[in-house]
Amino acid sequence: MKESEFFEILSIKTLNNGCKINKDFEFEIFYQIKNVLEEDFQIKFIYVVSPLNEKSDQELESIKLPANKIGKFRVQLKFPPPDFSSISLEEIIGVTIILMIISHQKKEQLRIGYYVSNAFNKDFPNDTRFQRKNNLKYITRKIIINQPRITRFFD
Repeated sequence: MKESEFFEILSIKTLNNGCKINKDFEFEIFYQIKNVLEEDFQIKFIYVVSPLNEKSDQELESIKLPANKIGKFRVQLKFPPPDFSSISLEEIIGVTIILMIISHQKKEQLRIGYYVSNAFNKDFPNDTRFQRKNNLKYITRKIIINQPRITRFFD
């Protein structure tokens, strides 16, 4: 995945895939800095609640990756899930997206999107009255890590 003459993502792993929806996200990113830059790269993780309403998206994490040293680096990130208190059960269950946006000097360089499947687990009670409640302990999150959607931005 060639990103630029300065930066390349070598691999991305999820460290806790197939977990309960209210558990922290955990990613490991292996990347390469090919040329020294004065300004760091920024990575943001955005949880897309609804593709029809961008205002409901939630920024989960934003970090800076130093770009002042040539080499290959590995970073592990752990950050909380979205705030589900304002999200309806209909928007939680099903497929959504988590975006990883990489920027440099406030210009978006790369966007990697992963589908996220949220489903009731096998312990979910079949009582129809119970299904109306937003009970997160019965929902499992699975990131479809092997099917990323990648968009590169060029100057």
